Amino acid sequence: MDACPFDTLGSICRLSSRPLAQPGETKYDTSMGTDDHQCWIIRSGGPGDRDGLTAVRRDAVFAQCREHYTDEQMTLWTTPSDKRRAGAPQPSPILYIAEIEGYPIGFGAIQADGTWIRSLYIRGQYAGCGLGRELMEIMLRVSAEKDVPEVRLESSMNAVPFYRRFGFEVEEETLYPLSDTVSLPCARMVKRLRDRRPGDPE
Repeated sequence: MDACPFDTLGSICRLSSRPLAQPGETKYDTSMGTDDHQCWIIRSGGPGDRDGLTAVRRDAVFAQCREHYTDEQMTLWTTPSDKRRAGAPQPSPILYIAEIEGYPIGFGAIQADGTWIRSLYIRGQYAGCGLGRELMEIMLRVSAEKDVPEVRLESSMNAVPFYRRFGFEVEEETLYPLSDTVSLPCARMVKRLRDRRPGDPE
């Protein structure tokens, strides 16, 4: 699991945006509550973007998860997974990156078949701007286009209320191993998209 710590904590920015292009290349204006006026874009990402997103994940986790997790848990959680533990390589997900003038401020990743949302991270400075919602809507459209009966994710405990607003329900609370001695409490969640049909994968 690449847990998803988005939470709508107090924000310094207000969403005052409108879409200017198709999802994947969508521009939004954000007002920072001052004379500054910035624009983020959401674009498709690839394997070459992965390393640059490590800082986004760390910022998101340490800004938004302190009430639920210890420093040790958060440090292990934000260590790149290939360094944290060995294992079989995972297929590359579909990656969406939000950035302002090339500076990444958030990202989301969904499994290519649309059945699992793998990641959703927003820098703490931009929590509450609507960016997490926008990334979720883009990823849920992937699931709808793949015509899957349901989509799942594993959520950090602070993010459960956020996902509930999109119709996700908790299937079970579980522990995700970070090391031999440290685990991360999380919730496995599911959103039903349609009735199951014969031939659907289990």
